[in-house]
Order: sequence, then structure tokens, then C-alpha cells
Amino acid sequence: MKDNDKNDAHEEMLHELFQHALPRPQPAEEAREAAYSTLHDEWLELTARRRRHRRLVTWGLAASVAIAALLGFRTLDTGDTLSFEPVAIVARVSGGNVVANNSVIDSPANSSAAVSLFPGDSLKTGSESFVAISWGAGGSLRLDQNSEIEFLSDDVVRLAAGSVYFDSRQFGQTSNPDLRFSVDTPYGRVTHVGTQFMLHMEPDQLSVAVREGEVTVDGTRFNVAVHSGDEKILFSNGRFDQKSINASDPRWTWVADIAPEVQLDGRTVREILDWIGRESGRSVLYSAEAKQHAETIKLIGIGRLDPQQALRTIPVMTDLRTTLRDDRIIVEF
Repeated sequence: MKDNDKNDAHEEMLHELFQHALPRPQPAEEAREAAYSTLHDEWLELTARRRRHRRLVTWGLAASVAIAALLGFRTLDTGDTLSFEPVAIVARVSGGNVVANNSVIDSPANSSAAVSLFPGDSLKTGSESFVAISWGAGGSLRLDQNSEIEFLSDDVVRLAAGSVYFDSRQFGQTSNPDLRFSVDTPYGRVTHVGTQFMLHMEPDQLSVAVREGEVTVDGTRFNVAVHSGDEKILFSNGRFDQKSINASDPRWTWVADIAPEVQLDGRTVREILDWIGRESGRSVLYSAEAKQHAETIKLIGIGRLDPQQALRTIPVMTDLRTTLRDDRIIVEF
């Protein structure tokens, strides 16, 4: 028998059976409503489970980011695929008692990668230990010994103890008028206005010293501005004192000692001396012949140096002589 004949026979048989079949009884109205209600409840529960699952996935991703931020400091080039950027990177460490998130760190020069810092991270120095940090948006942040800060966001840190210094322009950088940086203290928020400034906190007072530019202090008791060459001492009882501070005052010495090492190869002597003067708070004075040479001579074949190393290197690699005299650097040929 052909396939078409078989199909025709099956259709005739089914037609015969359906002719003798009784009509299918319809469910009562109450039964239909009960069945619909049950199915509707099951559908709502399924939808709710799906929504909860999506929320858990979203929360889980957010928690993963938060946990990663809280677990400790990170290093660059670790293969981490998270999209957020560090707010700062440790550039230099002096001394052996520097702690980031309860973990002791070494100088990046002795490590395989630089230490990155994110919102929520903390950094603490002990006795005879100092840190220089490259601020992500520009500038240099530095910690004196026995100091502690917490990174609150990409433009705010909190000073918990000790002293910090901020320079809004690092070597080789142009001035950035959009750079935002503030330090939260118990006396108010200290915000830079294109500046070099230092904060020193004690149990009952905060010293705000400005080497260049201006900072503002905004708090419940204090709303003041501090200008270049001035120092305001804010007391916990609400009063404050003001006095002058020279750019080369000995209290700035630790700032230059922990200045980040920078790449000087190919830079003119004039550029290098300008940087040394900025870091040390000294003006640079040239003889006529020395100034011409400083603007044309480039140092070739040198690596990364700090300001003191660079100052010692210039007479060795050129015919220029440098002399420190009070708050000046004298350059002669």
C-alpha cells in the first residue's frame, strides 16, 4: 500500500471515531475561576522569582566591586578587569613602616608593580617613614611620619593624624585649573586653589600653611582663606592665630626629602633647577653666562632622581656650579 493510501485510511478511521464521541463536558464557572486564580498566582510567583534573581545578580556584581575595594590595596597590571580607576598611586616610600589597608608596603622601586589606591583605602606612616603619592587627576600628595589618611573619593581625602602636603603641579605638568582636591579634617574641609600647602594636625589644633597659591577652610566653626606665605593655626575652641611662613622654612624640609623621583633625561638644566627650586622653596639666581648655558644644556644619560640627587649631579655633568645660600640657589659658570 502506498503512503498516500495509508494516510487516507487513518483519516477515515479518525472521522468515524469522532462521530461517535460525546461532547466534552465544560467546567463549571467556579472551577474555571479557581483554575485561573491558581495559574495567575503561580505566574506572579514565577515573575517575582525572576525579578529577585535579577536583583541578586545586580547586587552581587556591585558587592563584588565593593569587596574588591575593601580587600586591600591593589597593584597595576594584575589582569584585573574592573573598570574603575585608582584615585592615586604610590610613587615613593621612605622607611619601612608604611601600611596600606593593614598591609606593609615597600618602595615601588623595589616592587614589581606600583601600589594603587582607591576610595575606601587607607594609608599610614610610622616613625621615620614617609610617602609620596601621585594624585590621579594631577599633583603630588605626601605624608609625613606618623600620619594617616583615608581616601574618600577621587578628589577628597580625610586626615586622621599627622601631616600631609599637596602640590597641585608635578614636574612636567602644566597648571590644571580644573583640578579638584580637598582634605577633610575635624576643623573643616581644606580645599586647594592652585597651590602648595601643608596641614599638620594635633589633638587640639590644625596648622594650615600655604607655600604658594591659596586654600580655603570651610567648617562649622571656621570659614577662612589662607594665602601664600601665611599659616593659620585653628584651635578646637574656635579661635585661630595667623603668622608668616617662608617657602624655605625648615618645616618644609620633609616635603623635599620625600619628593618623587622624576625622569630627567633630556631635560635642560634650567628645567631641572626650576623643579629643584620649587621643591625646596628656594629661588634660583643665575649669572648671565650661567643662565645661557642652563637654558641650552640638556642632561643626557641620567635616570630618575630626586631633587637633592639632581642638584648634586648638575656640577658633575656640566661646567655649572651651584651653591645653596639661605633661601636661594646660586648658579655660576
